[in-house]
Amino acid sequence: MSIKNREEIQKWLDHTWKDYPPEFVITIQFKDLTRQIKTVKNHIHHFNNVLFRKFHGVSRSVKIPQIPQRIMVQHFHELNPMTVKSKSGLPKSILVYHTHTYISNTKGYFRDREHLREFLNNLYKEKSPYKRRKYKKTRKVKSWTDERSVKYYEPDYHRSYCIDCPKKYSIGNSLLDDENSDLIPIFFS
Repeated sequence: MSIKNREEIQKWLDHTWKDYPPEFVITIQFKDLTRQIKTVKNHIHHFNNVLFRKFHGVSRSVKIPQIPQRIMVQHFHELNPMTVKSKSGLPKSILVYHTHTYISNTKGYFRDREHLREFLNNLYKEKSPYKRRKYKKTRKVKSWTDERSVKYYEPDYHRSYCIDCPKKYSIGNSLLDDENSDLIPIFFS
């Protein structure tokens, strides 16, 4: 699915969140300090496969149930500056991606955000050492209903997402990953 119309994407998001409101919001940071959107999307594709298999207790990706019988996710990628040491030892600023992931349709599986954090961190440990190197330990997990997160993580916040080339949008704006996100389609009669 490759939707290029901002209003259409917003309708899909609103429709999805009306039927399956987000329960948790997690922030995924990448150890490799990813700077290319293609690499981020590949990381998230792998993350989805591992998350869905573990959550639904299946061994192969082809056995993962279809929407809406499975857990649902929506991903927004953000590009922000990060200070790192250069080869000469001096600090320098680079732009790296991180991802905000909205998780819904868990059917009450997770007791609270600590239970989800523990589930995700165990998920990372079970991967092969090569795959484990991609993700940092999950530290930011918020409940959707948490008063502190509602203002930042409400749907209106992400109305500023970009659907064009990532290089054209400003730092801090979200880029909706329509390839790896679960959106309920809207059919017009």
